[in-house]
Amino acid sequence: MKHIPNLLTLLRFLLAMFLVIILYHANTIKYFIALSIFTAAMITDYFDGMIARKYKTVTEFGKTMDPLADKIIVACGLIYFSLKGFLFYMITILILVREFGITIYRFFLLKRGKIVPAERLGKLKAGFQMAGICVSFLLLIINEIINSNDVLFYIKLAMNIFFGFTLFLTYLSLYPYIIKKN
Repeated sequence: MKHIPNLLTLLRFLLAMFLVIILYHANTIKYFIALSIFTAAMITDYFDGMIARKYKTVTEFGKTMDPLADKIIVACGLIYFSLKGFLFYMITILILVREFGITIYRFFLLKRGKIVPAERLGKLKAGFQMAGICVSFLLLIINEIINSNDVLFYIKLAMNIFFGFTLFLTYLSLYPYIIKKN
């Protein structure tokens, strides 16, 4: 059980690669496959943390690489949505600047011997990001079935409103880091 959480984290890196391949090379069922891959990534994220805590096998690798794996797979989804015109580029850019900025900050602190685990607000933010990507893929599946420009307009609007709120939550989640002044 000791290595299972870290293996699940590594699996998420592979799932991110498969997500990119599917989104750019698959046929009309690509959104269903992408939703399946992304859901599998969310499940592995849940189980790796649960197993690590239950069996007290939390490692430095897990504390640093688990959040990075989450950020990479979220980045894949957001970048795809922006490149395809579903999501405003600025929302994606601002979310990713924060996500990778905090990752660089964590690695800087790690070199100084300090591990910064995810805060509760950061976990909520990650949940919103992941749920938003899943729902977005689901909405795109519905649009593939209906094939309506009117429906697509409302899907894009809903995605941008939801991820606009998620952007706010993403930056709000920096608050604990600023207060602690690591």
